[in-house]
Amino acid sequence: MHICHVNMSGGFGGGERQTLALVKALSGSVAQRVVVRRNSLLQQALETERSDARIVPITNSSLDVLRHTARTDIVHVHDESSVLAGAARSTLGTPFLATHRMVKPPKGDAATRWCYRRAKSIVGVSVAVVETMLHYDNRCVSDVVYDCAPSLQLPDVGRVADLRRSFRGKVLIGHVGPLDDATEGQRLTIAVAKLLEDARPEIAFLIIGQGPDAAALRAEAKGVSNVWFTDGVPRMADYYALLDILVFPSRTEAPRSAILEGMSLGIPAVVSAVGGIPEVVDHERNGLLFPTNNVRSFCEQLERLVADRTLRDSFASRARDTAAAFSPARMAEQYLKLYAQVVAGHQHRSTLESLRVGVSKTFLRGI
Repeated sequence: MHICHVNMSGGFGGGERQTLALVKALSGSVAQRVVVRRNSLLQQALETERSDARIVPITNSSLDVLRHTARTDIVHVHDESSVLAGAARSTLGTPFLATHRMVKPPKGDAATRWCYRRAKSIVGVSVAVVETMLHYDNRCVSDVVYDCAPSLQLPDVGRVADLRRSFRGKVLIGHVGPLDDATEGQRLTIAVAKLLEDARPEIAFLIIGQGPDAAALRAEAKGVSNVWFTDGVPRMADYYALLDILVFPSRTEAPRSAILEGMSLGIPAVVSAVGGIPEVVDHERNGLLFPTNNVRSFCEQLERLVADRTLRDSFASRARDTAAAFSPARMAEQYLKLYAQVVAGHQHRSTLESLRVGVSKTFLRGI
């Protein structure tokens, strides 16, 4: 079986980390080609990591994607912008599936709906995502394959020590994700930081990421002494090693890679009960949940976790166990089964179509 992955993102967010993890986990099981945007961070990561996949860097063009997805058994689209190329390729005889990672549905125009209907499966990374896609168009076929807790590089001990000097004696709270408040809720973290600035001087907040709201969020936190910003970096392990607690006050979200990454490292989390997050974070067992957009509850749950080291340690142990169940090998196994089903169904339909053509030709010769 030959799989062609497509991810044309220029950044290196959760979807790209999952694409990289899947390609690595599938190495040795199937032949793989990975179509990526030229000079993207994903291309760099794929070239650095070991896998047997052939990497195909191209321009960010649907026509270019279409051209480089030929001669394969199945096309697996990992980003929303490439669904059009996947649908076009399907009209030429190659089945495609698309992974959707957001609780937010795709655009509702007729062309976009047609593209998603062409997919043999729309893979949702949580039950909440699948429900979103079924509500979007109940003619779409959907399956659930949870994202994995990607394997991270070991932290650079010297660099971590240098970074930690800036926060000596602090309980460090980390918020990891694209700086996009409408989905990620960084303003909620800043609001909590303001509430705790004077009352809990031992707490510091580190907001990690890049995105469209970067300037506005930095301006909002200007003068707030317990908030720091840093751009997201490929070596996230160095920053995770700094953190005592992770916060994810998301406003609309599937379970994010960063949540699973943090859990795999035993970092307890305080997260909003939105979308598919409660499918991963079990309140009072491996983390704490609070109602979406509720700053007061967010603050209370965070203060509780900061004050109770025993609770943090118990969450850390259970979080590691949870993350272990979301391994790259488990994700790869589920995708392999899905690939096999899609290809087998496609071959069966192709055989039926050939039989129909053969019967028609025989019938016509007899007239």
